[in-house]
Amino acid sequence: MFCAELKTEYEALVSSLRKIAALNVISFITENRFSQIDIKGTRFKLSDDFPESYTTILSDDELNKLAEKGEFNKLIKEHSVIAMCSLFENYINRLVEITNLNSREASSYNHIKSDFGLPQGSDNGSIRKIYFIIKKLGFTQLPFEHVQPILLLGEMFAIRHVLVHFGGTIKKQNHREAIFEKHKIGNEISIPDNSIDDFIHRILIHMSGLTKRIDTHIEESYEKLA
Repeated sequence: MFCAELKTEYEALVSSLRKIAALNVISFITENRFSQIDIKGTRFKLSDDFPESYTTILSDDELNKLAEKGEFNKLIKEHSVIAMCSLFENYINRLVEITNLNSREASSYNHIKSDFGLPQGSDNGSIRKIYFIIKKLGFTQLPFEHVQPILLLGEMFAIRHVLVHFGGTIKKQNHREAIFEKHKIGNEISIPDNSIDDFIHRILIHMSGLTKRIDTHIEESYEKLA
């Protein structure tokens, strides 16, 4: 049983990730059945708050072409990665706060790169904070007992960085090395449908173990004070 604060944060993380999963399922269903919907001649206004000349209006032809090219699902997947990374960052920040560790020290803790011999760009601030928690609380094994989890989580942040700052085009060598082949076509980010599920599990598998370990640490600390 997690302590109340930890339980609330973990349940919020899981709930938010499940909403992202639901959004992707709806997007997939909608795009695949879009051709069956009769919207011929329909013009879609994005809002009714402004005069028509100042309103975004989409035609039936424009929407059909986007659906045929798979643009809806592509956009949802890309923004899902961005949202998941933000949720992950916020969750790690809360773990640092709940464990009463120094957030400034956690942000600058860069020993993970030298300890694992990581190439440039393989880690990021959140991954360094996880390693900081593990080291400061004296944990062993979870979740970074070997380099694979670091590379898996690091890839997500590399993809997010390329999407946000370079429009999905891989321009830097460190990003090219951090992003696996299945997530790129040439120099462009490409996210297969099953990768969203993969990314959700990358977060939950590693965070569930770490969260349980932190909960045990908090409980043991309370027992020592009793």
